[in-house]
Amino acid sequence: MALAVAGLDAWLWWSARRGIRPTQALPALRLFVHEARALADLCRLGRGRVVVPEGAVALPARRGWWQLPAMLTVAMVIEIVAVELLVPWPLARLLLLIASLYSIPLLWGYLAGRIVHPHYLGADLVLREGRRELLRVPADEIVAVRAVRGFAAERGGVGKQLVLGGPEGTNVEIRLADGRSVALWLDEGAGALPDVPP
Repeated sequence: MALAVAGLDAWLWWSARRGIRPTQALPALRLFVHEARALADLCRLGRGRVVVPEGAVALPARRGWWQLPAMLTVAMVIEIVAVELLVPWPLARLLLLIASLYSIPLLWGYLAGRIVHPHYLGADLVLREGRRELLRVPADEIVAVRAVRGFAAERGGVGKQLVLGGPEGTNVEIRLADGRSVALWLDEGAGALPDVPP
């Protein structure tokens, strides 16, 4: 055991010397970190907390988010019953049951990350997909905000538009000073963003 720990320490030290983060050096550690974050996001969702910087206004897009995990949870329950009926080996049934039960909170946690890490507006407008930041622009670069309902929005050219639709499509279009535009779903619609003169 001491030899294994020493080997792991040496590997992490070697990786750090070459600028490799521990989660890049050990894929199992990266998987553990993702799972821990998903479970933490599920706990935040249960407490009704969102992660935005102090002084920023959250721009939630929560409507209809729970439908996909609910359907997959029902499918997993059906799978658990089918495995119990079809697999004759008790140990295999037990391992599959544990894996299936563990995957349900992970599924909800990964999708909860999109809810507890909403878009936000502060000094910058930050659009996120879960923990991943997709776009950050200074708030004063917002030229126009208008209500656009649908699954498609006007395109200003290839690579000029970012579409972040929800289950009901998009309901807000934001035009930026550099000519780019963003179409997205916000629960409060265009009223969630400040009025910008046309």
